[in-house]
Amino acid sequence: IPASFVMQIADELADGVGSVYGDINKCVVVPIPCGSSGPNCLACCLAEALAKRLNIPVLHAFEQIEIPSGNSHPRRNIKRQK
Repeated sequence: IPASFVMQIADELADGVGSVYGDINKCVVVPIPCGSSGPNCLACCLAEALAKRLNIPVLHAFEQIEIPSGNSHPRRNIKRQK
């Protein structure tokens, strides 16, 4: 995933976060890991970029699961550890 693409999305999200949540000083960003994309999936990269842009922490509340390529299915996420 190109870093410029991730940063563009993070910038657009950051601009709207303040208007939705107001004071974000007590907020955290919690990514929901993608299925078979691995640890550098778009959701995780975006969470890191957004948190950096907003100067708030990232909380990795969900374990990343290894899913062999081509086997991603929403039912497999039921097994995801918290």
